[in-house]
Amino acid sequence: MSRYILCCLLLISSSFSMGQITREKSNEMEMDRRQVEQLPTTPLEQNMWQQIESNTSIKERAKGAEEYLKKYPEGAFAPFCHEILAVNAWQRDKPNDFLDHGEQAVLVLVSSSALLSGLSAAYAELEPPEAELAIRHGERALKILKGEITPEKYTVGLWTRKPDEMLVDAYYGVGTAQLFEAFNTQSSELMTSALDHLAKATEADPYDERSRFRLGFAYQVKGDLDGAAIEYARAVVLKGANAKTAEQYLAQAYKTVHGDTKGLKEFVKVQEQYFDDLRKNQ
Repeated sequence: MSRYILCCLLLISSSFSMGQITREKSNEMEMDRRQVEQLPTTPLEQNMWQQIESNTSIKERAKGAEEYLKKYPEGAFAPFCHEILAVNAWQRDKPNDFLDHGEQAVLVLVSSSALLSGLSAAYAELEPPEAELAIRHGERALKILKGEITPEKYTVGLWTRKPDEMLVDAYYGVGTAQLFEAFNTQSSELMTSALDHLAKATEADPYDERSRFRLGFAYQVKGDLDGAAIEYARAVVLKGANAKTAEQYLAQAYKTVHGDTKGLKEFVKVQEQYFDDLRKNQ
């Protein structure tokens, strides 16, 4: 298969959906006054923020955040308002709004692993991927999550997500972006790193269908059709957004290895059992 065809397949293999980034997203906004109470503000700004803070609905907080940004686009609470609007876009499956407000937020909230990991995965899902941004944000998120960076005051943000969700998004974002870049540069080093990151994404969450699919694709590019078939079959079993494409790629890889597809159903059943065993051991 030519490099051009593989690159095209990578681009069309999965459509963007914020819902694909995580299946059950943690969307808590901990309105912790300790994060912001000492910021230099005017009484009017403080009052507007307190009104935003008092809302329990992210939708209502987003309305308040929009009003605040109209009046105080450079205000002390502006990064937190952009963060609120990014989370609102995340929930509403609005990728462009999520990226726009997320980028504005992380200019100040540079230690928000919740935003950084989400941005990494979102950039990786664009067609074509924004590889540089996906890698930059994902790698920083991973360093924070691994404790290699100690966050400074006022840079963490208010959005909290489960650590495994953030790990999956960061590993997936970096791995997918590196996979795309490996096509452009024909770099075996990048391809190896992409495989490593995507494999770690499946370790962080074995049920992450997008990572399974991308990992299968990476194995296929590498020439490991046995590995590709396994990951494609697991993506099929998980029945996510890439299931139909994974089923087609699986049939091709399996036929190339075995000469026909007679044993394909049994092969998929083995992967079904793999997930059954995982659930039993949890």
